[in-house]
Amino acid sequence: MAEDARATPIPPRGRNTEAIRKTNKANVRRILEAFNTGNTAIVDEVAHPALVSYTPKPGCPGDREGLKKQIVLFRQMFPDARFEEQEIIAEGDVVHLRWKMVGTAKGEFLGRRLPEKQITQYGQDTVRLAKGKQVEHRDTFDLMGFLDKLGVLDPAMLQQLRDSGFRR
Repeated sequence: MAEDARATPIPPRGRNTEAIRKTNKANVRRILEAFNTGNTAIVDEVAHPALVSYTPKPGCPGDREGLKKQIVLFRQMFPDARFEEQEIIAEGDVVHLRWKMVGTAKGEFLGRRLPEKQITQYGQDTVRLAKGKQVEHRDTFDLMGFLDKLGVLDPAMLQQLRDSGFRR
């Protein structure tokens, strides 16, 4: 694995048929459903037990259980969050998804109370699938911008992020 796992490429492999692309897109869309509903059982349906996320969120391991934890924590922070697909592109076993989230913060992040404030956030995910299950994941999500929109980005929060393993 690369020194900075976030730089690990996820190149397409294998066959590239319309049927494979359609099935893989449907799989990745299910994760949006999990984030929209809080139903973590969806993760067990669509992600391989050995899923590797190269960009886990603070306090979450980079595996399938970490993804489930991320969904639970996010729904606690944004109980009304709504994720929408902006674009989705598939090539063989790799899917790229650009999404938009609108939600009102009502919970905590790293022990800090979030102000009740609606925000809009965008992100991108790249996922590789094998035998119908997600096996590799990387996202691009502006965590600093997200925290700044919430009004909680300050030196103390930056230290908490570093302590939890976050790197810029």
